[in-house]
Amino acid sequence: MQQEGSPCVVLKESQIPAGLCRTLTGSSVSSTNSRSSRWSPSASPRTETADVFARRSHANARERLRVRNMNHMFLLLRHLVPLDCAHHRPSRVTTLRATLRYIRLLQAVLAETTTACSSSPCGV
Repeated sequence: MQQEGSPCVVLKESQIPAGLCRTLTGSSVSSTNSRSSRWSPSASPRTETADVFARRSHANARERLRVRNMNHMFLLLRHLVPLDCAHHRPSRVTTLRATLRYIRLLQAVLAETTTACSSSPCGV
């Protein structure tokens, strides 16, 4: 309904600039414009794929470095802890179990030394 004295202009959706509709209403008029308003114009599927690829390759590089460091630490541990595996390379589990046994042995030796020194003067 049109009131007397107020000009009313009816425009088709294609005649309204998309930028003006977003400015006035906060959203666009047509469904194609609403889709473009959700996605930034700079983000194309190719750049999104490239970003995902870059993040994945960076994460893979970090994981390879972590595994390399872990293997190096196990190698150092194998040299420090006495192991019974002369004919093959011990697994990580075997290395950790041997490390625990060795630590417990050292604790027992330390406890014996401490009690022996407290009862008699050490080094005499």
